[in-house]
Amino acid sequence: MTKDSAYYRLLPYEREWLMREEGAQKYFVVRLKDLPAVAGDGVSQDEAVEDLREAFDEFVAAWLEAGRPIPEPSRAFSVPGGA
Repeated sequence: MTKDSAYYRLLPYEREWLMREEGAQKYFVVRLKDLPAVAGDGVSQDEAVEDLREAFDEFVAAWLEAGRPIPEPSRAFSVPGGA
């Protein structure tokens, strides 16, 4: 299986949720435990997840282009169609 963006999107990266407050506004932050630099935020969990997906896609594309290895989830997983 080719390790492209689609491959990495299927992996079960574990999410870590935080609640932040700026002034009177509360918002959600979601990070990937194995890729802590990849995070998203939003006033709702759905917005935070959408922001996370965009950040993840940008991260994967940049690292693939640079030929850098992308860390896979540290917890056990199986890839659909894989061994």
